[in-house]
Amino acid sequence: MHDTTTHNPRIDQPAALSMPPASRPERRAAAAPALVAASPRIETSLPSTAHGYPHAHGRVCLPPGAFAVRSYALMTASSFSFLYSPCRLLTSHFPTPPSHRLFHPTGMARGLYTRTRQRQPPPSPLLSIYVCCPFLVLLQLFFLHPTPVSAFTSTSPPSPPSASAPRLPPTFEPLPSLHRAHVLLHDWSNRLTPYQNAWDTQHRLVDAKLASLLPPTASSSSSSSSSSSSSSSSPASPDRLLLLQHPPTYTLGTGSTPTNLLFDPSNPSTAPAALFKTERGGEATWHGPGQLVAYPLLDLKHYRQDLHWYLRALEEVVIRTLAPLGIEGGREEGLTGVWVEGRKVAAVGVKVKRWVTMHGMALNVNPSMDYFKHIVPCGIGDRPVGSVMDFWKGEEGLTVEDVAPLMKRAFEEVFGIVLVDAGESSEECQEVRIR
Repeated sequence: MHDTTTHNPRIDQPAALSMPPASRPERRAAAAPALVAASPRIETSLPSTAHGYPHAHGRVCLPPGAFAVRSYALMTASSFSFLYSPCRLLTSHFPTPPSHRLFHPTGMARGLYTRTRQRQPPPSPLLSIYVCCPFLVLLQLFFLHPTPVSAFTSTSPPSPPSASAPRLPPTFEPLPSLHRAHVLLHDWSNRLTPYQNAWDTQHRLVDAKLASLLPPTASSSSSSSSSSSSSSSSPASPDRLLLLQHPPTYTLGTGSTPTNLLFDPSNPSTAPAALFKTERGGEATWHGPGQLVAYPLLDLKHYRQDLHWYLRALEEVVIRTLAPLGIEGGREEGLTGVWVEGRKVAAVGVKVKRWVTMHGMALNVNPSMDYFKHIVPCGIGDRPVGSVMDFWKGEEGLTVEDVAPLMKRAFEEVFGIVLVDAGESSEECQEVRIR
């Protein structure tokens, strides 16, 4: 019998299959049986799914677009040696189809066609590096340096705090518990000490302390060995604390404004009290009977070399002095001194030279408040000045002699020291006595 089947030299399939039917439904109906008949290992019950098409060797192969994804995954994985093998295993079940007749998945009008697909060579390492650069950048951004979610959700900068928001006053940081050094105490709070005498005594004691802190000079090194050894072994001048009261006196600081004086300073006859221009900081203030004044002469290198901390420490001494009296003192933001219910009861003004302090603080115990009417106290015109007696609820009156022991105890607690009474026989303090 004459065989009417002709053989195509390029593929081993019946030539009748290459003739497309006349209509599209007929081409669809004829394509699948012809493909199954060409491969006896494919069962006719194997349907074509959306994820793949029947393959001649009994496996499902992906459409042509998936091979590009497979190649891209292999190129990406080739840059990471520890990921190449797992990715190779994951993609090994999607083989490249050999040369055979495929049913075109997208162009149905073209019917059956012949396409020869050869296995592509592996991608070059340089191409893999180019492909993986974006992934490496993303890996560094999102994994090595994680970005907060707020950086993506909020594009506008945070708004500054409103001016009406309350601000906390400065706080005091206590010193660590170290050995308690001895500080000489000169307590003259039971009498009035002229301001000039106390000022001169401060300068003399501070100059002696600064001289004791200087390193030995060349002239001292050329002296005898006995004298040099004795001078090197001589201790530095000790720290001191002066407690006293002054006669009525007005003082100005280095940056004081002349308009804060409500009287003519050039006419002493009309001035309510004596006026002194000092080297301390701050504005105009008043000293007088009923006011406890403290002048610490300390070397801050033994405590903390921080002027702000020193001011807070002096305020803390006053606050702890008022606590046993049942009076709660506090601080105000941006202002120095101690305040009770909006009134300033203690003023602070200091001078520091090579970390050695002078001047100090003044606590109004029971002074005459009429003297404050002739100045703008501390340059603050909208805040009243008060005294401890304004808030004292005891039946008896309160004097400076009653408050001085409380200040001594508070000074020891804040600065971690032990006050030692220097006595009245000290040569440096003879001129302090009232003549």
